[in-house]
Amino acid sequence: MATETLRPNAAGDKTEWTIYAPNTGEQNYEDVDEETSDGNTTCLCTPPESITQVKDLYNLQDPVTIGASDMINSVTVRTWIKSSSATYKNSFYMGLKTGGIEYDDATADIPGTDWTNYTQVWTTNPKTGVAWTLDDIKALQIGLNCATRKIVLAYYIGYHTKIDVVVDFTPSAGGKPNLVQVM
Repeated sequence: MATETLRPNAAGDKTEWTIYAPNTGEQNYEDVDEETSDGNTTCLCTPPESITQVKDLYNLQDPVTIGASDMINSVTVRTWIKSSSATYKNSFYMGLKTGGIEYDDATADIPGTDWTNYTQVWTTNPKTGVAWTLDDIKALQIGLNCATRKIVLAYYIGYHTKIDVVVDFTPSAGGKPNLVQVM
């Protein structure tokens, strides 16, 4: 088995999170595309003083080591998230978009005030119910859904600093593309 990590390289179909740092005119995907989590240096947050549910989707780099005949075993979306309060935590839902349909994981992860790595594994494409294909991966968007919480007069914000996808695959025999012999 082998893996390839793909990071955001452009905005996807939704851009609803707010840029928290370093709000210098960059796009949302640029604050979460780093190779190693940089915490508060570049991150997004849910809108302060609003209990709106927000979601960002991100387009990904094209795979360079996965071939069309390779078997894709799973897609793991990873993000680094935290809440502004250890007592009143935010609910985060990992998501992806494939075949024109958005899917969110069924359970929410509710971290505290320290950056937490949160992952969700999809062993099959949720739209087709069968193994992922290279074309599925090339068209995949990944994202994160969260809402600011309001308790009495205070708002509790969710933050996210990094997101990527790890594609686990088995190279085809010989690790080379299938060649057709012409006679």
